[in-house]
Amino acid sequence: MFVKAMKICACCGRENEDAAAICLECGTNQFSPAAPSIVKQPGSATLSGEIRCGEKMLSDPPRLFRTLVISSTAAYLIWFFHLLLVGSLISTATWDILSWVGYGALLPMPPSFAWLWMLLSVAVAVGLYAFSKSARLVFALLTLFSALITLLSGLQVETAFGSFCLFIANLADGGILLMAYTSPLKERFA
Repeated sequence: MFVKAMKICACCGRENEDAAAICLECGTNQFSPAAPSIVKQPGSATLSGEIRCGEKMLSDPPRLFRTLVISSTAAYLIWFFHLLLVGSLISTATWDILSWVGYGALLPMPPSFAWLWMLLSVAVAVGLYAFSKSARLVFALLTLFSALITLLSGLQVETAFGSFCLFIANLADGGILLMAYTSPLKERFA
């Protein structure tokens, strides 16, 4: 092992070479003071002070943000298609109850709207993954619209698995909004 000076990015926490002008991870030029870092030689024993996987995720906001985007999109897509996948396992009585979705709605939506919403959500997720400023704005507007439309869309009946998928998607969406509009990630949306 040998010691070499490294610059620590003030935004994402990545160690960069001392001569680096910008962070290799997030592209900012804000660094904490250089600190000596112990570099392992191949085959050397693991140091007890190394960052573990979960801690690495928390110290790497872009990676955490992208994980939330993928998690939200996957949960939403699973929810969207789960009845098609397990439809043969659902009884006729359950299908009857599930057809009540939208009963008494003040603002009924046609079925084609759901497909359009799903395609738009996936497109916005791709933009968020790439830190697109317009995708961030559209995502915030879609989230606001979704909250408003829920109040006007009447009775909603879900399977337990469908409710779980929506719960995961909503939690991830909250994290996405929080991270997209606060430091250090808000500067990435330029």
